[in-house]
Amino acid sequence: MRAFALLLLVATATRGLSAEFSYNRCARNGPLYWGKQCQTGKEQSPIDICDEKTMNPRRSIFIENYERQWMVTNTGHALKFTPQPTYNFTGTDLDLQDLAKLVGRSDDSSPGWMLAQIHCHLGRKEERGEGSEHALHGKRFPLECHAVHYNKRFGGGLSAAASSGAKDALAVVGFFFEVKDEGSPFLDLMTNAYPTDMKTLESSVDWFENINDREYYAYNGGLTTPGCNEIVTWIVIEKPMAVSKKAMEVFQAMKVRPGKSDEIISKFGSVRPLQPHNKRTIYSSSSGNTKKCDVDRKPEQCPSRSIVLDLLFLIIPVILLGFTCVYLSYTFKVNENKTRRESYVQLKQTRHEYVPPMAS
Repeated sequence: MRAFALLLLVATATRGLSAEFSYNRCARNGPLYWGKQCQTGKEQSPIDICDEKTMNPRRSIFIENYERQWMVTNTGHALKFTPQPTYNFTGTDLDLQDLAKLVGRSDDSSPGWMLAQIHCHLGRKEERGEGSEHALHGKRFPLECHAVHYNKRFGGGLSAAASSGAKDALAVVGFFFEVKDEGSPFLDLMTNAYPTDMKTLESSVDWFENINDREYYAYNGGLTTPGCNEIVTWIVIEKPMAVSKKAMEVFQAMKVRPGKSDEIISKFGSVRPLQPHNKRTIYSSSSGNTKKCDVDRKPEQCPSRSIVLDLLFLIIPVILLGFTCVYLSYTFKVNENKTRRESYVQLKQTRHEYVPPMAS
């Protein structure tokens, strides 16, 4: 039983290590080696927004803003803002007006989209201008925030929508940010609440800054984190918003494991490398800002990995696990034999001391 428990503990720890992902580009659990659809998918995100097609007619998007509370959380990869309560609002946070259908993510109109969370991606600290996941005509920005919405027809919220596998499960609005002396009041308020997880009353700050009239790009894509599910209608706002220097400093100083490690998220950033278009159509709400893609762009690569080191990386854990199994089996047999000997000695002593009753 003890041997089984130890093996179960080893297996559980191994699964936990393999399930965790990293943004260290060349790590074994880094973005170039994420598995499943991250490797095999043909509609992956993020992308360089270029070679666009003007949508005709133009679809309008509408984002609702109202008073609510927010939970501020450091996920270890990003600062996340979750509206509270998530499911009690009966209206609609986002109206896409058949945009999901246009990009090929829906066959019929959605009843509307509900905001589940907002989170922000940033680059490596030494590369402050390379923090956005998407690029716009080859240009990256210091910060990109994603407002993740789930389709209202999934009553269970974000998790139910994401696990459904439906192509129109999610709609994500992406915002580029440039660093200014004064920036988004919403990000100022949220970063002031960090590092303590807390609820903050949001009553007057408009997080999207009248974004309903701005130009945008749209395409069919996927999540930018494992398992990269291709269930997202992407809307990327063209004009960058502003993030204050003070708020940006908070983002860059965030730790991966607050209170447990001094490693900061901005050591490796939280940006997935750009993915190929694979003949997808990228739509623009404007006819004046299109630009051809840079055909000379080369995908990110890591130094060649040693076959010998790869084999050692695989063989050594197997050897250790095999040795552990043999050792535990040997220990079990030794203990079993010891128990048998003690039982035999005890039985022999009992027989030796036995005195038959006297005949009357």
